[in-house]
Amino acid sequence: MITTEENDPYQNNPSSATIRLGGLILAIGSLCIGIVSYFYAISPKAATMPVVTSRLGEAWAATQGIQDALRPIGLFGLTGDIIFVVGALILAICLILRKQIISATGLLTTALSSSLFVAVDALVGRTLGITTMDLNSAGAFLLAKSLSDSLFIAATFASGLGLLLFFIPRLFTPTSLRERIVPTLGTIVGVSGTLIPIFCLLGADMGPLLGLSIGAGSALFLIIGIRTAITAKI
Repeated sequence: MITTEENDPYQNNPSSATIRLGGLILAIGSLCIGIVSYFYAISPKAATMPVVTSRLGEAWAATQGIQDALRPIGLFGLTGDIIFVVGALILAICLILRKQIISATGLLTTALSSSLFVAVDALVGRTLGITTMDLNSAGAFLLAKSLSDSLFIAATFASGLGLLLFFIPRLFTPTSLRERIVPTLGTIVGVSGTLIPIFCLLGADMGPLLGLSIGAGSALFLIIGIRTAITAKI
């Protein structure tokens, strides 16, 4: 009978089926987040992206009458974020079993980012438009907009940090130059994803760049998810 970790040959070897499943779920979640990023991009930037305090009036005006246009953000965002979290958690557990703790922490941090974006997408996709239907709800709009902007900034920082933790170890893994392309891009996006939120917190008006960082990160994890689902290698 196997009673200790030392005698368990499967202790640090998650099954390929589990890894493939995690990769597939991660890819689906990343695809949904990519779709959400598209809807964010085509919507009025003042309404959907974080803005400085002086532009809150512009954001109020930009959100008027676009409730239906914002609904796809809620649809794909709320579902895609949760799907991504599930996939990231599965793969993070697999990496922990393999003692790849830094990369696992990166996936857990990106899962945290997507968890925060559940609230952001709910506010942008389902709440902001409702608060503009009555002029007396300006106060509710300002509250919802300020909250969504703050969470957007925090979630982007978590995403950037997660990208760095996940991809940097892969830069030092002996692989071909071709296999280092995605880790290199992931590191670049991770650096921008951590710096831009800090600039925003210091007063810079860089909302669209936050969205670009999230879209780029989702594209990279889509590649990782597809590759993992096909090869069973994280």
